[in-house]
Amino acid sequence: GAGIHPSRTLPVSLDCGTDNEELLHDPLYLGYPKPRLRGDAYDTLIEAFVEAVIEVYPHALLQWEDFKQHNALRLLDRYRRRLPCFNDDIQGTAAVVCAGILAALRQSGEPLSAQRLLFVGAGAAGIGIARLAQAIMRGEGATEEEARKAVMMLDSKGLVFEGRDDVQEDKRPFAWGSGELSRLGFDPRSSYDLETVVRHFAPTVLVGTSGKAGVFTETAVREMAARTSRPIVLPLSNPTANSEALPADVLAWSDGRALV
Repeated sequence: GAGIHPSRTLPVSLDCGTDNEELLHDPLYLGYPKPRLRGDAYDTLIEAFVEAVIEVYPHALLQWEDFKQHNALRLLDRYRRRLPCFNDDIQGTAAVVCAGILAALRQSGEPLSAQRLLFVGAGAAGIGIARLAQAIMRGEGATEEEARKAVMMLDSKGLVFEGRDDVQEDKRPFAWGSGELSRLGFDPRSSYDLETVVRHFAPTVLVGTSGKAGVFTETAVREMAARTSRPIVLPLSNPTANSEALPADVLAWSDGRALV
């Protein structure tokens, strides 16, 4: 894998306890039989682990695997400058998806900085892809503001915008202001569902990391295809039963013009 021999790796599982009452009372349960660590206690454990890695393996790459969204983003941002860090769900996914988008853009000859990206799903994967896409745009010469306005996100509660209740910290850099939405023609009384957002934002790239089957509706894809000649549609959720759309459907709804 990437030229790294398995003997040069060390798998580590951090057991932070469980809230499963059945397991807590099972005498044969092999895990840490205490309620799951959270907050300061959890952070203390992670800090002790990282310090141990730095002490024992000072030249190692620490690969964070399968951490929950908010912990994944938070821990990567906290430790990435203290030792070499990599999170596959955030950065690995982002690298592959952005490579796919750049390959698709060869068809039009346009830079990534000229695109409008709409994300359906704002978890670790979606945020990771958006972060890298914006970094690429800045590398192409886009300003911070241009890169910010090139990305729009929907999560399980709809469009991510300023003033909406329960927008988590890691989503706030992608939240649009009410004035900005008004200038795009959004009605403040609307539900900001996918079809509405596609109609007003006119994305050229649609990325699905929602885990919800069929969320890329025929109406949304047709709306998108009516506003861009070569729509790039990436239904990424797996397995296929959870895919936002089937490639054959996307091709049919876009009259064969979509790159999927």
